[in-house]
Amino acid sequence: EMGFLFGTAFAVFFSVFGIPGGNLSYHSGSYRSAGSLRARLEPTQHPRCPAAPAERDSMRYEAERVEDIPIPPPANYIGQAVDHPCFAPYADDEMFLEPAPYLDRLEGSDEVALSAQDIEQFKSQGFVVKHGLIDDPKALANLVDYFWGHVPNTVMDRDDPATWVNDPASRITTEEAERLGHFEEYTFKLRSPHGLGTEKYMLDATANHRNVRNVVEQLLRPPVKLSERTRGVYAIFPKPTDAPAKRLTPHTDPLASHLLAMVLIADIPPRSGGFTMWPGAHARLHPYFDKRNGGSITDPKRLEAYIKERDEIVHSVTPAEIVGSAGDVVFWHPRMIHSGGVNYSAATDTPCVRLVVPCDFQRGNYTYYEEETYGPSEREMWWVDSRHYHEDVAPTADNLWAEWQI
Repeated sequence: EMGFLFGTAFAVFFSVFGIPGGNLSYHSGSYRSAGSLRARLEPTQHPRCPAAPAERDSMRYEAERVEDIPIPPPANYIGQAVDHPCFAPYADDEMFLEPAPYLDRLEGSDEVALSAQDIEQFKSQGFVVKHGLIDDPKALANLVDYFWGHVPNTVMDRDDPATWVNDPASRITTEEAERLGHFEEYTFKLRSPHGLGTEKYMLDATANHRNVRNVVEQLLRPPVKLSERTRGVYAIFPKPTDAPAKRLTPHTDPLASHLLAMVLIADIPPRSGGFTMWPGAHARLHPYFDKRNGGSITDPKRLEAYIKERDEIVHSVTPAEIVGSAGDVVFWHPRMIHSGGVNYSAATDTPCVRLVVPCDFQRGNYTYYEEETYGPSEREMWWVDSRHYHEDVAPTADNLWAEWQI
């Protein structure tokens, strides 16, 4: 077990800081740095025991074969996407407009069918909320139990809100973080490469729920791929009342999903960490990317223009904070500037942990490929259920909605 921890720590260190030899592979149930034959030996083969020639040949072949298999790193891996140009940092003292809770209820917002107002809202603002879309309270409650069932009691106690605000990230162990997901300050992303977020019952209750699929298929031109994973459960904990001010983190994601959704699995009152978006950003940022759906911006002039437009948006547009009840779903365009909210509920009589399940949707019948530098791929941004595709085209003034039915 200690070998697993040290091996993972060094491999992630190599990967993050770009040191050669840091490629991760997987064999016999543990992560390790590629290049070590000893690390590839089966558990029954002691590394100091001589092997017969045929066995040595077999081990050499296994070493060469395994080294070429791209395998995701541990669940707490952040990846190289943080270095993507679209994540150009803001000034340390830069603050943004205070978000406004999104309280509008459009005509038909509580129905599966998209109304004319829904469609107009999505095209002009970049998102639409469907209230009560997931009509299975038991399944949603099970997902809340699922989240708390994976949070170590030494980190947070479900029945003791004081543990939610008392720096829970400092109490998680390296082993727990490697296994459970990304834990940082007031956020916890419960996910893993082949487990957390991929369970059939989670998919059935969220991304592949019949009503969710119905809305997705009203928005996107067919065919739409069936989801194979969610991003897991994303939590935002209450900020202590005496903690320094925390600002939003507005950004776009460098991925190739056609549509995204946040499923509320528990109620989210105003100012409780609700998912936050800058309305209309999708149309304004569309022209700056290399491809209509791809995540790259390789031309320096376009990148400079993108950053200028992004900054103009976040300083002039009031962001919308998504609030609502368990079972509500917000569908949003991938070019939207967005951020996790700030959870101020510690200052109320009813502190809460914000819980959502992020989902990705993509049209089918394309030639997909692994984007190895920033992702999504088996290694980078593995938690995203979409891939770039060769048939993608450059953005134009009139092709923002070319793959949509609206």
